[in-house]
Amino acid sequence: MKFDSKKISIIELREKLLMEELEKYVADITGERESILPYVRGGDGRYSESKTWEFIRELTECAYIYEEYCKENMRKECREDNWPEDETELYASASDWFSARAEEYLQNFLYCVIRIAEANPWRNTQGVSQTFGDFIRFSREHYEGLGRLYAAEAEAESYGDSYTGMKGIYGPASWLTHLFTGKYLSAQYEDWVKEEFRGYFSPQLKHVLKELDCEPHEVPRRMDEILGEEETDEEFEKICADIEADLFAKLTEKQRAEELVKRKEQEEKRRLAEEEKERIKREFCEQEQFVNRYLAFKNCHYFFEYENADSFEQTDFSLMHLVTDLSGVVKGMLRIFTECRGISRLQDDDAYFTAAALLRQSGKRFRKLVQS
Repeated sequence: MKFDSKKISIIELREKLLMEELEKYVADITGERESILPYVRGGDGRYSESKTWEFIRELTECAYIYEEYCKENMRKECREDNWPEDETELYASASDWFSARAEEYLQNFLYCVIRIAEANPWRNTQGVSQTFGDFIRFSREHYEGLGRLYAAEAEAESYGDSYTGMKGIYGPASWLTHLFTGKYLSAQYEDWVKEEFRGYFSPQLKHVLKELDCEPHEVPRRMDEILGEEETDEEFEKICADIEADLFAKLTEKQRAEELVKRKEQEEKRRLAEEEKERIKREFCEQEQFVNRYLAFKNCHYFFEYENADSFEQTDFSLMHLVTDLSGVVKGMLRIFTECRGISRLQDDDAYFTAAALLRQSGKRFRKLVQS
């Protein structure tokens, strides 16, 4: 059987779309598709910092409950395996992920997700849904290590400051951080980080940096400088205008009309993007707190592996556990919160068993269809 790249891409796309539909089905039952806005906005429909922190504290309490549940399961498993009681308790205690640092790490993450989702400056183009599902998605998508994150920031900034190609929370959070501070994230690392992880850059970026002899975030400016050195602005604009006029003259009347529409749409898109930046800068309150909490979350997540405790006993296992299993903790936390608030249907017998029955019926109908 012979497959070309087109057929393989279609298979992957359809599988992705199918899994998305299944995830939406489950999210409807669990309450993940419910909006978080009522929990973070006041009666006037505007963002409320006080309501947000009430929400975060309630989520944190749910995380504590989930933690106790996990610890009790660990104790049960140890006792079933006939562990001594003192070792059982030591093992269960080591899984406690709520030291002061761990709680701060979790709350920094929750705060950043809430602010990104509530502001939603990308109008849902960055996967932001303003639902509980945003917590799930952002808790799952991380870089394999500090080197990968640094390279992703450097790549994004070498092409400008859109950050759209970055994973999960790091794309929108980096975009907002740059918007509020005007600083480039890849430039904030210590020299040893830049030197050690330069190997993670793509071959294209390595080549450009070598040719231009600059930092990643300086590439756009350096390109402008080089163009300006070769021709004056007026001469360069004239050359571009002549080339554009020549190309335009070779188009048919229909192609010209389509090109004009395309240009108008692109210009409108750029205008709206600039307006959106100004709106966010104007309306996004507590900008400094958002930046500080994002940077604290990011540094804790990626620099934890470089911290050296004086002894094994001083290692913060609670923080280590949370950093390595953030998605599991967040998912358990949300299950409890949505149940407490009555927006999950997992304990609603009618809703749950109806949903399960419908899913089984769909499976039976599909199997009958393919067998006929």
